[in-house]
Amino acid sequence: MSLLTTVAFLLSVSEVISQCPPSSGIYLMHNGDCYPNGSYFYDDDIRPERLICTLPSATLTGGEWVTPDGSSINCCTDPLRCDVVSAPNATISLYIPTGQDISSSDDGWYKCCLPTSCSDPSTNIIFANIFSNTKHALHAGWGQIEDTTVDLPLDVTTLPQTYTLHAIKIGHQNQLNTDHADWFYESSGTSTKLCKGYNDEYSCSIGNGMKVNYGNGRYDHTLTITWNGENIASGILYNNRDFVYRFYLEVGHVTRYRYITVKVPATAPSSLTVVNKTATTITVSWTALDSSDADGYVVSLTDSDTVQTVQVEGSSNNAVTLNGLRGGTTYSITVRAYQQLLGPASSAISVFIQCQEEGINLRYNGICYSNESYFWDNSVNEATKNVSCVLPGTSLTTGQWVRVADPDDPVDCNSNSASDPFRCTSVTSPDATLNLYLAQGLADQEGWYKCCLPTDCSDPGSNIIFANIFRYSEIVSFTVADLPSDMTVYPQEYKLNCVKIGFYLYGISMSIDSIALANYTNCDDRFNNYCSGTVLVRSTNTRRYTVAITWDGMTVSNGSISQLTTGDQMYHCVLDNPSGADRTRTLTIKVPATAPSSLTEVNKTATTITVSWTALNSSDADGYVVNVTNDTDTVQTVQVEGSSNNTITLNGLREQTTYSITVKAYQQLLGPASSAISVQTSVISSINWVLVSSITQLNNIQYRFDCITTTTNMINPLTDVYWLVNGVMKSNSIYTSIDVLTYNNTLLVYPDLLEVLVNITCIAMTGGFNYSQSVILHAPSGPPNNVRGFILNATSIKVNWTTSSETNGYVIEYTTGGVTRNLVSTSEDEIVLTDLSPMSTYTISVYSYIDLPSVNSTVTVLRFDVPSKVTSLSLSNVSTTGITVNWTIPSNDNYVTYYNISYAPSCPQLSSVNETVSVDPHQSTTTYSYTLIGLYSGMNYTITVRAGNVLGASNSSVISSKTSLSIPVGAPSSLHVNPNTNRIMWNEINCSQLTGRFVEYNVLIENIYLNELVFGAVYNISVAAVNSVGRGPFSDPIVVEIGANNICDTSNEGGAAIGLAITVALLMILLAISLVVHVYCFIRLMYPTIVQTRTTKSTAKDENKINEDITMKECESYCLHEIKVIVINSVEAGHFLLLKMAHLKVTALAWAPNNSKLAVCTVDRIVLLFDGHGEKRDKVSTKPANPDLGKKCYQVTGLVFSPDSTKIVVGQSDNIIFVYKIGEQWGNKKVICNKIILQSAVTTLIWPVQQPTFIFGLADGKVKLGNVKGSKSQTIYSSESYVVSLTSSPSGQGILCDHADGTIVRYTFDNDSELSKGPVCKHSCSPYALSWSLTSIVAAGCDRRIMVYNHSGFISGVVLLILPSASACPSGQGILCDHADGTIVRYTFDNDSELSKVLVIYVE
Repeated sequence: MSLLTTVAFLLSVSEVISQCPPSSGIYLMHNGDCYPNGSYFYDDDIRPERLICTLPSATLTGGEWVTPDGSSINCCTDPLRCDVVSAPNATISLYIPTGQDISSSDDGWYKCCLPTSCSDPSTNIIFANIFSNTKHALHAGWGQIEDTTVDLPLDVTTLPQTYTLHAIKIGHQNQLNTDHADWFYESSGTSTKLCKGYNDEYSCSIGNGMKVNYGNGRYDHTLTITWNGENIASGILYNNRDFVYRFYLEVGHVTRYRYITVKVPATAPSSLTVVNKTATTITVSWTALDSSDADGYVVSLTDSDTVQTVQVEGSSNNAVTLNGLRGGTTYSITVRAYQQLLGPASSAISVFIQCQEEGINLRYNGICYSNESYFWDNSVNEATKNVSCVLPGTSLTTGQWVRVADPDDPVDCNSNSASDPFRCTSVTSPDATLNLYLAQGLADQEGWYKCCLPTDCSDPGSNIIFANIFRYSEIVSFTVADLPSDMTVYPQEYKLNCVKIGFYLYGISMSIDSIALANYTNCDDRFNNYCSGTVLVRSTNTRRYTVAITWDGMTVSNGSISQLTTGDQMYHCVLDNPSGADRTRTLTIKVPATAPSSLTEVNKTATTITVSWTALNSSDADGYVVNVTNDTDTVQTVQVEGSSNNTITLNGLREQTTYSITVKAYQQLLGPASSAISVQTSVISSINWVLVSSITQLNNIQYRFDCITTTTNMINPLTDVYWLVNGVMKSNSIYTSIDVLTYNNTLLVYPDLLEVLVNITCIAMTGGFNYSQSVILHAPSGPPNNVRGFILNATSIKVNWTTSSETNGYVIEYTTGGVTRNLVSTSEDEIVLTDLSPMSTYTISVYSYIDLPSVNSTVTVLRFDVPSKVTSLSLSNVSTTGITVNWTIPSNDNYVTYYNISYAPSCPQLSSVNETVSVDPHQSTTTYSYTLIGLYSGMNYTITVRAGNVLGASNSSVISSKTSLSIPVGAPSSLHVNPNTNRIMWNEINCSQLTGRFVEYNVLIENIYLNELVFGAVYNISVAAVNSVGRGPFSDPIVVEIGANNICDTSNEGGAAIGLAITVALLMILLAISLVVHVYCFIRLMYPTIVQTRTTKSTAKDENKINEDITMKECESYCLHEIKVIVINSVEAGHFLLLKMAHLKVTALAWAPNNSKLAVCTVDRIVLLFDGHGEKRDKVSTKPANPDLGKKCYQVTGLVFSPDSTKIVVGQSDNIIFVYKIGEQWGNKKVICNKIILQSAVTTLIWPVQQPTFIFGLADGKVKLGNVKGSKSQTIYSSESYVVSLTSSPSGQGILCDHADGTIVRYTFDNDSELSKGPVCKHSCSPYALSWSLTSIVAAGCDRRIMVYNHSGFISGVVLLILPSASACPSGQGILCDHADGTIVRYTFDNDSELSKVLVIYVE
């Protein structure tokens, strides 16, 4: 029994759980209310209303109830029986059959174990105490001790300490059955009775006690004890151990007892020692006690009065610093340990402290005084009795004393007069000091003075302190003490303290309005018996006068003196000096002037009343106190903190009882009471509801409502109780008797799904009154939004949604074929549906619910299969290297997560390509587009599109297209001279490089003079293919020497002798080819059909042919290899530049914005990276737009760094821009992070500072914006002239663009720019190098000159150079120039816009 009692004491008892049923964990339920572990129940409570033990979401597998003696309850035998529910919530309901009783052996603690038996260590356990409350013929009803508690003092720092013990007795209401209800003090095996209870009587011999009736047989037996640190009042001595109390209860010859211990330290801390001290602080330490012997400590410090007590929390914390002390004073210090109460005090130590050693301070007679201290004129009237103003560690310069009332007339330290009676002496160092004293009598000059050190008061950096020097007597302070913290205690008591200093003869009074509360006359501090003031400092006649005030809400009183008052209380302290120089201080205590209005009953049950009122403004109230009385007895008083909190529920009331309720506001004190309202509690104790069926039943959900009625009058539940369901009356046909006065009335309801709420009202009629109580079931305002399904695998779908309204969970209904209907629920915003049937279409509906499901659901349809094929396949944006494919996505019920796009070229040498793009399965559009890039020009492609998901791909949708034509991208290979036939031969380009309908081959013979071959001369010969668009690139040349006997390919090591015959033969071959060409062209012109159907391969049967199978473009005629002799003469400037460019070493360069990287691209298409010292540190290999066209089919035409210098943008002649990520450090991995496909070749690139995008020019004359994060570009403006170069302003808000026709155009991004947009000037030639500095525009072109323009376009300087390429410095203060000899030079501007030259690097 003792073990069970201990368990019950540690747990909370008999409190109703607010959330019922709880969301998780084992719990007890009775009569619709949920109870925590360790709750108490009368035997009548569970006869026959079940005590339900439930473990949510568990299946019963052997759970049980166990009796107090440890045996399992047999659910089928008396006196206790039980019902069992296995699922979905494991439940065992315990009850006593009607007509049965429990014996004394059945009384006690029962435990419920779920879902397994109590022998399982992992089972869930909860306790309940069941005891008899029934009066029988042979014995009276029993009682039980529900709880024992102690109310400990809130402040552990003060002695004496008062605490109150409580013993709550529950059970039979007839107190005449109580034989004993006694408190005992237990000490060393001896019990001392402190209080005695018998029948309805209760009294205490030691301490104070009372018995409080809470109703329904529940009584609180209290005992209040006072502890002074050494013994309990009334003679019980402290025996160096914890206080142990025992409450003994005997009801109906059944005894019970409960112990409660109040922890008190047995010993005092030892070794109290001073650790450190200053002029205002003392630090002490002591030997700490064990954590089992102390929770903390209280340090007390006193001089003639108690100065302070300090609480130190934690048993291991054994040091504290005491602050705010006064120098020149001796203090006594002790320390006590505390637990629940204070223990004994340590031995006291005495500590003397000097005046403070830093900061400005006041000193008198060796004692330090704080700012705003008072000094009597008689105490400072000699040079040796002065008030010293000291600033330690500082030398005096021009410090001064100044009268505050006359700040412009400081004290003259060297003379005195009637208007300035003071003099002062000074000490310059080591501590700046001004000693002030009266040299003659003080008259009207009394009052506040300030001292300024070390400089005078006009210096804002001087240190200032104040002192009050007065005649006669002065009031130091007028304050209120001991204002009530508990506003529920009435009347309220507090103290007024008025402190006087100065002359020993005076009178003093305190009053409110004109009514004196205390009045002392002819006071003489030399004799203590004249007036009742408390001496604080005898040397200065400092005394404190105290008036105890009682406030009852209407009247202020002190003993027999009283005064009616409303609102704030204004008190006055008046000091009467014999000379007539009286002093007055005023003190105001905040009190609400008005009571809260509109006190109204909000709700009531059999034991509770809820009321509300109109709140006051925060300036008029800090909170409220609600008072409840029954007849003349105060039942309870409740404090409500906060001016805006205006509602409270009053608990623990009795049914069918009339209560008077008032409310008061409070600030520092309570204000007036409101008008009282009278409220009678109901006969309805509670109305609760439970969900009988699962929430997933939707339109078949059943709810059970239980209405508990309790009345002293007989009530017929069949006729006197009825229900209203949304205003429609329902009879009370289901009810059970809990006892003779209490019924559980039950209603089963199937709510209509079309209703958003159900209002259930229980009405009981008795004594001519109708009592009602309602409960409302709510449904969400709407269903969830954005319901979407996701196929996870062949049997599972995930469904998720969003909701914008309050909800407790969701119900998901899913059907297929309109036949199979499944319902599940969840509290999350998604769910996974499993065991689904593949190749089915599911209709998924999602409802939300609070108490009721939402009226409507949100529906989505999902095809649980591979997607349908895409439709409306079409093509757009067909270019030489790209095609955009468009299609209509499958219908909304299809689930598509990717598209597979394959495209097969018609050229047999090329393979088909497959690309897969992932997509959001819930797209908001109905069409989709995908662009194929890197295609071959003039090529037929068969394009296939399939939609797919995790289950597979759809059937194919197919379409064909042909890319736009372009000049051939490949050159003939294996160019050589056949020594047997003296013929020039080569391998044809394959169809992937032809990029159009084949027309002819062009043969280039370099250095021919006047279109004739010269004997003994050496020629470079190369071949290019020509299609319907134009000529492609020439092959690598071979060197041929014309000799006497044959043509020698000097690229072969065994070249033969040169002969005239071979020379003639070569000329004849050329002549023959020329004739063939003209005849062939004539035939094609006149008879195109014959030519197309009769094609021959002129080199197919040639002897010693290197490649017998020369593949031509599919669907094109295999025509003659027509030869044109093209003569390139050095005098033709355009061709000369073409050849000259072939020898250049640099094609593009760029300077990083961080000035630490230089990028240089050479003719081998490799970007070299140099550091700021010109040393090569890294490189980046570029790539063509279409690798199948060869690695040499393009040139790098532009470079630019990103603003953070971690990326480099590369523009190329094959209509593409690549963005490479190169990182911050040398050697970082290089990756392509973006590319932009264009319709024309890139000619130049820049990236202005402060701009998020780079800018580039195209061969077609367009200037565009590019973004490193996207594949799109935007046109800034267009022209008809090739874009040669770009540069930006130093601010990045503008660009200059020059074109092949020499025009330099300015474009600004800032609309507020003073510079105009449009053409600036026209350069003498095409300016392929351009820079925009802070003061000038620099341009350079083919005329080998650098021209310097001002911003208006006028020439301001010229420099002669040879410049293949150039780049502007990021700062705008210079230009990088690439010379034809491979050197890269930096030209910088001086202050006069002149260029100075600095060698940077030489490219090998």
